[in-house]
Amino acid sequence: MSPFGHHEREQQAAQQGQPFAGQVPGQMAAQPVPGQPPGGSSPTALPQAAQSRLAHDRDTAAARTSFLGAGEYLNLRQAGFEPIAGVIGLSVVHIGGVQLAGFNQASELGVYSNAITIGLVDASARLQEEAGTLGADGVFLHQMEERTLGEEHEYAWSGTALRFVPNPGALRTASGLPFVFAHSAQMLYQMMRAGMAPVLYGYGVCVYHVPHRTMRQALGQTFQNAEVPVFTDAWYTAREIAVARLQGTMEQHGAQIVLNMKMSMTVDAFGEHTAEFRLSGSGWRHVDGLQQAMPAIDLAPEALIERGLLVTGPAVATGPVVGAMAQAPMQAPAQPVVQAPVQGMAGGPSA
Repeated sequence: MSPFGHHEREQQAAQQGQPFAGQVPGQMAAQPVPGQPPGGSSPTALPQAAQSRLAHDRDTAAARTSFLGAGEYLNLRQAGFEPIAGVIGLSVVHIGGVQLAGFNQASELGVYSNAITIGLVDASARLQEEAGTLGADGVFLHQMEERTLGEEHEYAWSGTALRFVPNPGALRTASGLPFVFAHSAQMLYQMMRAGMAPVLYGYGVCVYHVPHRTMRQALGQTFQNAEVPVFTDAWYTAREIAVARLQGTMEQHGAQIVLNMKMSMTVDAFGEHTAEFRLSGSGWRHVDGLQQAMPAIDLAPEALIERGLLVTGPAVATGPVVGAMAQAPMQAPAQPVVQAPVQGMAGGPSA
């Protein structure tokens, strides 16, 4: 028997990626159609302004918008990606109910787990929908923002749609959606050189409640160093549920491994003795022939641009040159040389 016997069934359910009371509507695994919120709610079409902008971006003469920095842009171009346009995904969620059942015992607050998951799923799905409209193979994620506006919670994702020039369409997920990638261009290139393609940046969410101890329990543990089993069991169970949900989401999207997992905990997220556990991670899958399609390139010089450093070399322009440097021709060194930003130069700090 589990050392926390009264939660044994919840732990068994967590191993299957489900809460004790059954699958919470709005799990990230339940995402059959981009923009279709889980739990049976109605889809929200992209606003007319978004549709008009995306239609313009499909014109080859349109200026290419992007959330990429100069270094990321250059690195992705070298790795075979064409940045198409900036894309956005947004969802504002109202928590339409208060869960009272279970407040006298340790249990998941499914109403809140559901609300958070709906916001995350919809924002990600609409980001993919915009990218798919542009014929993109993936999205290089730039930012994920969350705001609380009274009783409404806003989830906003932004990124840059990418097309894989060597083989358009080859990097889309098993469900035909553009991938979502949330790390550096260097990581993307190195993983693809190993034959691995990104799938999704996803979440597993669980909001859990622990009841107050009785006066007798509290007095019995006063002035003692002792484990509090009800808290240990609850927080342990909640973390396991979050891990199982992230794993289930990735498996349903075709991921074979999940990397860069990070767990966060927000205490008193929805009242006393509640906590929100959120696990994020990046899914990857193996693609036959991808390793051979990736060129051998050095991404270090372009990466240094993002850090405000100058790189001089035959293939990288350093921008304007001031003073006496402009009077004499510059000779490219055999190897790239890293320099600190020059005072007064464009992009460097001013005196």
